[in-house]
Amino acid sequence: MVTISQVIADKSTFPINQADSGFLTELQTKLKELNYYFVPVDGLYGPSTAGAWAQFKSDYSQSSPEIVGPGSLRLLANAKPRNLSNNAAFYNRLWNGAQIQDHAACDQVIDRSFIPHRGTYQEIQGELSIPWYVIACLHYRESDCDFRTHLFNGDPLSHRTVNVPAGQPAHGNPPFTWAYSAKCALEYDGLNRVNNWSIESLLYECEKFNGMGYHHLGINSPYLWANTNRYQAGKYVADGRFSATAVDQQLGIASLLKRMQERQLISIY
Repeated sequence: MVTISQVIADKSTFPINQADSGFLTELQTKLKELNYYFVPVDGLYGPSTAGAWAQFKSDYSQSSPEIVGPGSLRLLANAKPRNLSNNAAFYNRLWNGAQIQDHAACDQVIDRSFIPHRGTYQEIQGELSIPWYVIACLHYRESDCDFRTHLFNGDPLSHRTVNVPAGQPAHGNPPFTWAYSAKCALEYDGLNRVNNWSIESLLYECEKFNGMGYHHLGINSPYLWANTNRYQAGKYVADGRFSATAVDQQLGIASLLKRMQERQLISIY
């Protein structure tokens, strides 16, 4: 059995999917202590192990997320537990087991709306330090990426919002530009203050942007999970009106993120 200490001493490197069970057990245990790994330690390679290791390496500016080596293992040995947003284990479990149901529908949104306007989203990313793909996904869910509407809720930019949250943006005069209103919406929900964009934190922040009503009902929010095996039915058909039989026809943010990652447009764990 190869141990972490041996790999450091031997200065060896190898793909994580080729590690033996003993090494993976030690690695999973350490990643669990550091709040990267949330499922039972089993010494088996799988998406939870791959995702946890890749996220750790990303947080410490390490390249090649599929490779184990002495440098990253030394960092692991000296690392402190990371701070996570609410319900991190819950979101991690759902993400790692989520499967896209309609890849073509995701591609249509990505190719039609995300890629052509990536520069616009990246401008806001540069100002607020929010990943461009988070902004794009919120824009899709709120208004099908319509640049004539508020990111707050899809109301027209010609006046302040009428639907929840009403009366936004609070400052400035209509008609508003999309970029101005979008920045106000993101700041209104505090996304500009988030400094941890791991997948767990990202999913929590996106659900909070829409509201935690589904979470309180014990239902996986379609805002995140529609178009995956993690969602079947249940939808707020209006503010405060929930239908257990209604099915959300929009794509969930998780399915769009997973598809972008599959296409190597983004790297997120």
